[in-house]
Amino acid sequence: MAPASLEPRPDLALPLKGPSYPVGIRLVAGLAVGALVPSALLSEACRLMPSDLLLAVGLLCLVVLGQWAEVMGSVTEFDTDGVRHGLIAPRRIAWADITQARLIAWRGHEHWFSARLVLQVRGRGRRVVRLGTTELLQAADAILQAGGDQAASRSSPPM
Repeated sequence: MAPASLEPRPDLALPLKGPSYPVGIRLVAGLAVGALVPSALLSEACRLMPSDLLLAVGLLCLVVLGQWAEVMGSVTEFDTDGVRHGLIAPRRIAWADITQARLIAWRGHEHWFSARLVLQVRGRGRRVVRLGTTELLQAADAILQAGGDQAASRSSPPM
């Protein structure tokens, strides 16, 4: 028998939307990029590099800036269609594909370590991790658990 999907109840508050990373992580990312970019531009070593090495370093800087933009602007959203996460290349999971959900939070360290919502996805036992602020994921977990209780009561035979 296939596991029931964890569809949210229609009476619960959707959509839920918020940043994917806590303030502490975004602050560290901003400070790191803010310190590296001016120091690289003003560095004497950059002026003395051969052009092919300078090109490789420039491409690496673009990758780092892309990751920085992802951390700073990434959004996790729970809506009536499913779960969406990301900024540059958002990924979506439909509610019908989610069979199990578990919230993993770092109690007392929410400013530095974001909670993780681990979703069991239909097909080959694949697990997908979604990031978000602890408050956002706790609300989403409550919605998923309420939907899961409803799905379990629909799919389990009476005793």
